[in-house]
Amino acid sequence: PDIFEYLLRNGRVKNSSSSRYSALTPNIRGLQKAKELGVEEVAIFGAASESFSQKNINCDIETSIDRFTEVCEAALDHGIRVRGYVSCVLGCPYEGAIDPQIVAAVTKRMLDLGCYEISLGDTIGVGDPKSTRVLLDTVLASGIPADKLAVHFHDTYGMAIANILV
Repeated sequence: PDIFEYLLRNGRVKNSSSSRYSALTPNIRGLQKAKELGVEEVAIFGAASESFSQKNINCDIETSIDRFTEVCEAALDHGIRVRGYVSCVLGCPYEGAIDPQIVAAVTKRMLDLGCYEISLGDTIGVGDPKSTRVLLDTVLASGIPADKLAVHFHDTYGMAIANILV
């Protein structure tokens, strides 16, 4: 929100009915700032890796969900849409491979908080078509509808397009 505020005040961003701005909001303070700026959508961002969660947002996965609960409740009460992001869904720089069941559990919890969609992020780009298929099959088999999911791949090893095709 601080960057958006700067850009808005300096004429670099224009509010229009055809634009929708979103702000990453890791906590209630970020949500308050986003509300002041008139942001109509916010994003919560967690991880499927305990180590990455600690290093990225300074708490474990369970604590992150607790923080997101407060953000989601307040956002939804004010008519602000919430999108969720799960990092490290196929691999973590600290832990290696990630169990797809953990990804499914974090995804389900974010949806239960009221997120309209969850973006599954291959944060370090280690996914390949086989691991992507296993991940998506696991997440979908857990009862999460495909229309509630988005994917975010990095092309670190040239696999992003192949993963998108899966």
